[in-house]
Amino acid sequence: MVKKKGTESIMSDNKSWYSTGYDELDREIEQIETRKSSSKFFRFWLKPGEECEITFLSNEPFICREHNLNINGRWGNFYTCLSSMNLKCPLCDAGESSYLAGFFPIIDHRSFTDKNGVEYSNQVKIFVAKVTTLKKLKKQSERRKSIEKAKFLVNRLDGEKSLSVGDDFEFIEMVENFDELYSGVETVIPFEEILAPKSPEALKRLIAPDVSIAGGEMDDVPF
Repeated sequence: MVKKKGTESIMSDNKSWYSTGYDELDREIEQIETRKSSSKFFRFWLKPGEECEITFLSNEPFICREHNLNINGRWGNFYTCLSSMNLKCPLCDAGESSYLAGFFPIIDHRSFTDKNGVEYSNQVKIFVAKVTTLKKLKKQSERRKSIEKAKFLVNRLDGEKSLSVGDDFEFIEMVENFDELYSGVETVIPFEEILAPKSPEALKRLIAPDVSIAGGEMDDVPF
């Protein structure tokens, strides 16, 4: 232990505040790359009590299992579970639960203005449906033969425990003149690229004491 002028230094034999080698750098690079690959398309969510109109851009979801990790006190760190590839998943081995998720490209018809005065509307986003929501959307698809280009009014019930993507889906219409209305909108989301699984080594580097568990089959897991 190091002391100076009668004051005890915070430095000691405890090495938890630093590391040696490049493991920490590799971990940071992995997180940066993950944020970059998904930053173009945001995940859709609603505030409790909020509602909005959305249009689905595909009928069938892109499905896999994923983990939502709480890293440094923040949720929203998403990693595809390697069990989707029938591989041993380090996150599962560490006790991090996974959940089945279906991914749809949608158009979010809300409008907003950023701090620079730029207005945005009709943004293409990622709609993530877990089991409960997938069941609802499957019924909608069966009822209408397809939900591609189907517009819905989506409502999220009050309360933090309500589904972040909405609880109620009220059908509005099939958008017949879709190509004319959204000719300049990029409607394809490269899910295979955005959700590409990390290597077992990369996932192992995520496992740390400050990573909390999120998972299960229910939709109340925070996005």
